[in-house]
Amino acid sequence: MGQVNNRGGPKRIKHRIIGLELELGTRVIGPSGYYTNAFLREVLSRIIHACIIRGALDIESVRSFTCGRFVLPNQGQCYSERNNHLEYASPECRGTREAVLHEVAGMEMVADGVRLFRTLKPQYPKVHFYKGNRNCEYFNASGFLETWGHHANYLIPRRIGYEVLRRHLVPFLMTRPCIIGNGWVEPLAGGWVRFYLSQRANLMTKYDGPDTTGIDRAFINTRDEPHADKDCWRRLHDISGNSNMSEWQLFLKYGTFDLMLMLLEENEFLPILPLIRDGRLNSVAERATFFNADIKSKKVVFLAGGEKWNALDFQRFYIGEVHRYIDEGRGELTPERRMALELWEKVIDALDRWDLAYLAQILDWAAILYYCITPLLARLGLEVEQLIAPLPSYYRNAGEKNIPRDIPLETRRGRAKLIDYLLHLLVEYANVETDKSSYGILLEQEKVKRLFKKEEIERAADNPPPYTRAAWREKIFRWIETEGVKQNLALQGCGWEGITIRQAEVSLPGSYKIFRTIQNPNPYLFRVRELEKGRPQDLLREIGSAW
Repeated sequence: MGQVNNRGGPKRIKHRIIGLELELGTRVIGPSGYYTNAFLREVLSRIIHACIIRGALDIESVRSFTCGRFVLPNQGQCYSERNNHLEYASPECRGTREAVLHEVAGMEMVADGVRLFRTLKPQYPKVHFYKGNRNCEYFNASGFLETWGHHANYLIPRRIGYEVLRRHLVPFLMTRPCIIGNGWVEPLAGGWVRFYLSQRANLMTKYDGPDTTGIDRAFINTRDEPHADKDCWRRLHDISGNSNMSEWQLFLKYGTFDLMLMLLEENEFLPILPLIRDGRLNSVAERATFFNADIKSKKVVFLAGGEKWNALDFQRFYIGEVHRYIDEGRGELTPERRMALELWEKVIDALDRWDLAYLAQILDWAAILYYCITPLLARLGLEVEQLIAPLPSYYRNAGEKNIPRDIPLETRRGRAKLIDYLLHLLVEYANVETDKSSYGILLEQEKVKRLFKKEEIERAADNPPPYTRAAWREKIFRWIETEGVKQNLALQGCGWEGITIRQAEVSLPGSYKIFRTIQNPNPYLFRVRELEKGRPQDLLREIGSAW
């Protein structure tokens, strides 16, 4: 884990705990009244059903708890959120690669459940879930402000406060759409259409704050829910990221953030960058949109002191700080972190020379632009530069070189406006059923790079990460489902930090005595020593049993 500091958590974290919460957009064609929690709960049940069919769970397994939460075989969770959308939360993962693996595996489980749902419910022939951040009803441009989140969670030492995070992370987060974006189009005043790097960046309005929904989304989320020992740990909740399909781009997103946190763990190591002082960009939203609209990342902003930097300058500054960290002997990079650093450098260099063919193998926005949109525009006698050309002095003004959004074109669905068809391309790229998505086609054609083999993804879907608290929970689950049931024990509830177990009252059929929860505030603790030593009675005593 790293060197231990008794106050405020460890001095350094070698293998960071990372987890994600992924909200999925839904598009359904079927009977009226389909879009309810009851509908989503049935889809959820089919996700679990598919796990049973696959053999990852026993038919007797009961992993549905209050609030409609289902615990999956990898100890991730799937549930219907309060605003009627499906959400997948990964288990606690040890490091960047494992986090990406369990995100990909989670989407495979969701896809299996959706296929099974359609088989069992033929009245819903078209039920689709999308790993995107914007409106899924792509032939209705009225839903531009509807957004689904991709929330990444990083375990950091408690001693790193929110002011430090705000001061150092906001410039990094604001200028990273070029490396984490998933691509989007929006209408401009005057009837034009514009391509953006990120579906999420235009919706960020504050530097920091506690809200994750509504109009006050912040780059640094200040809600304090560590899901761990609060005297040692802080859970940094990043809501500014995109829902990416590319496995390598996910690795880049998590890996670069992890490297930034590594620098912040070294007290007062990072210098404070001058603030943006640009009369064109007076609000957080304007600054975020400025970088998001700069596809080639070459437009500059003015900093306090008169310097002019573009997005690549900001990113290269942080890359340089990682190298300084190494050169000064502050610590060795793990192989995983070194791989993330090398990929970061390669992508920034490719952006600098505008090597879109290389970027399309790694980044979602580049793949969509290079493989999907460029050929479409060429058939219309247009050039992609017209869709991404730098805008005039104020970023929302449309120039003469931009493309009209209402250009008509013929599609398999009939005649459509250009902006609607571009939205169609962007949404369908992110269908969680990759056999139905344009991303999946590019993957099969080896036009985008894989990080994992199919067998590795299948193993991750059926098993929790082996060296985190997720494995601890799964071991207790399995024991309850196989041995504990013989003593009338059953699972009552499950949270990230613990499990609640109940025991049937033999004299009163159907009634239960509720025991207290087995707690585990350490995300790195994966062993259940009572079970390893063959002494389950010690575990029962811990939860208040009379045994």
